[in-house]
Amino acid sequence: MFKKIIVFCCLLSFFANKAHCEETKILSSILPLNSIVSKISNQKTNALLNGNYSVHHYSLKPSDLKQINDADIIFWGGKELEHFLVKPVQEKNNISFLKDNENPHFWLNIEKINNVINEIKVALTNINPNNKKIYEENSDNLKNKINEIIEKAKNDLIPYSNKPFIVGHDAFDDFEKALGIKNIGIISPDEHHEITPSNMIKLRKTIEQNQPICIFLETGTNPNKIMPLIEGYNVKLTYLDPMGISLNKDDENFYISLIQNLINNIKNCLNKL
Repeated sequence: MFKKIIVFCCLLSFFANKAHCEETKILSSILPLNSIVSKISNQKTNALLNGNYSVHHYSLKPSDLKQINDADIIFWGGKELEHFLVKPVQEKNNISFLKDNENPHFWLNIEKINNVINEIKVALTNINPNNKKIYEENSDNLKNKINEIIEKAKNDLIPYSNKPFIVGHDAFDDFEKALGIKNIGIISPDEHHEITPSNMIKLRKTIEQNQPICIFLETGTNPNKIMPLIEGYNVKLTYLDPMGISLNKDDENFYISLIQNLINNIKNCLNKL
């Protein structure tokens, strides 16, 4: 049921040259993953996609290829999420695998995020064994903080557990499960596909029978594409930001802020129903 998050580890001569450990060049594919890696490693790390870019449509620049070539270790989410990285990373050596769920938005799977954190910890320890204790402490602290936020959110959302909402696509299935809520409809299976005529009819009936209702779209989605779906109905339209493109990318607690931002936006919309 899991899907891969792939860790490329270029060990080079680190074990022979322990003084070099502090200079490890760590690269992650996207900001949510980079934030987790940075928290565990306790050092400055870089993300390839560190701006308002679509992970589904990104093309590598020469500067990106240089970062990939220079990196001592690279973390990425696999070809289903980041197809643009498939060819460049094939040239890297020493591959280890962490499998998460079938949803490529692995950082939203709170149930499995501990697996992600553990695998990152192991990969970093393999490169810098002298920092093992730091990685373990930082990993435990991050897990505890995430668990604290999710447990509070679950309790806060209990009064809204039966409030109806529809999502733009299925990126949030695992996140909903962690919060104890469940959508009653999905507009399209992913952001690559438009709403089909048959699903349009089905969803309009769902909206009509459950209004007022929230519809959650991913940040950056053009709302015009769903106007035929919601026209004439009592719909509360809210944007969710799974990549954190609206957040401060230099926030040292970026991933925690991302999770909290999603929770707040969900709760605020459901509270209006």
